[in-house]
Amino acid sequence: MLFEETDFLDKTNEPTTFVYFLLNDINEVLYVGQTTQGMSRVYQHKQNKKWSRVYIIICEEKDLNRTESFYINKYEPIYNSAGLCGHRIKVCDINKQLHIDFPTICDFTPEDIHKMLYAKHIKTYYIEDIEYILYKDYDQIFDVFLDILHGDTQEDNIFYWRNNNADK
Repeated sequence: MLFEETDFLDKTNEPTTFVYFLLNDINEVLYVGQTTQGMSRVYQHKQNKKWSRVYIIICEEKDLNRTESFYINKYEPIYNSAGLCGHRIKVCDINKQLHIDFPTICDFTPEDIHKMLYAKHIKTYYIEDIEYILYKDYDQIFDVFLDILHGDTQEDNIFYWRNNNADK
């Protein structure tokens, strides 16, 4: 009997060389990778990354590195720690990092840190229930403290953060 089904994909000529994107439910790019092993490489990521869908760009093997690097730099995926801006810092470690960068600055509560992140529109990411921000975003917080140390502008004043972002 001949196969008559129409709701199936023919996997006979499935591509094996491509750049792939792992995305979450809201279409954020979480990881960009490359493979010459087809989907078997992609599914290996299920062991250590949480993602819900995958997209691929078929390309020749000679173009894999260039294509992957382009998209890592474009999307700055949280799981690509080698990306241009993909390095991350745990939100719970921001206070510790601030003390290293600014030893004379007072302690901040976790609520203070979240208020600053919210006020500066800094996105947080979760990996296995740990909250992170990208290091490039930490630079915005760092700049707030430089302003405090060098001019103490009203907008960046630490007491301004604590008093005027209480409801956030």
